[in-house]
Amino acid sequence: MSKTKTIMKESIIDGAFAVFRKYGYENLNARSLAREMNCSTQPIYVNFKDMDQVKKIARKLAAERYQEILGEAEKKYKKLTYSNYYLGIVKLAAYEPMLFKYYYIDHQELGKKAFNDYGRETFVELNKEYGLKGKAAGKVSKNLFNCVVAYGMLVTLGYTDFDETEALEAVKRYFVQSTEKYGFTE
Repeated sequence: MSKTKTIMKESIIDGAFAVFRKYGYENLNARSLAREMNCSTQPIYVNFKDMDQVKKIARKLAAERYQEILGEAEKKYKKLTYSNYYLGIVKLAAYEPMLFKYYYIDHQELGKKAFNDYGRETFVELNKEYGLKGKAAGKVSKNLFNCVVAYGMLVTLGYTDFDETEALEAVKRYFVQSTEKYGFTE
């Protein structure tokens, strides 16, 4: 008799996140996970009550990966400035296209929440460093966000290749164009 394959909870979680990253959140289900792990669905349901538990953990891992990418920009450029945050969005599109799709296309409310969370910091920076106040700072920040998400979509869909230097320059161009439109010039 052959030895039974033991599948640990951690392996299932790793497999679920792998499916999420490769095929997208909408394709994460018991069958796709079992296929990824080369097993039946039984170990999944032995270790978890249902797939909702697995998906919840996969979403948490996605959020951690997103934070990791933003953190890389923060370490590289010393602080989280408007350019680092917006560059982080493009990096997410380049390195984790299915996570970008999840946050900014399929579940836009999550992308908007991230924008609101980090947008406060960029809003303060625009006010402090560039003298943009109130509505002008909000409009510049939102315009940058829209431009960068569009740029990220081009990267995710393969219309343009990701180059960090080029992406940073694009963010700076969007910034200059936005600030000129709303009354500030460098």
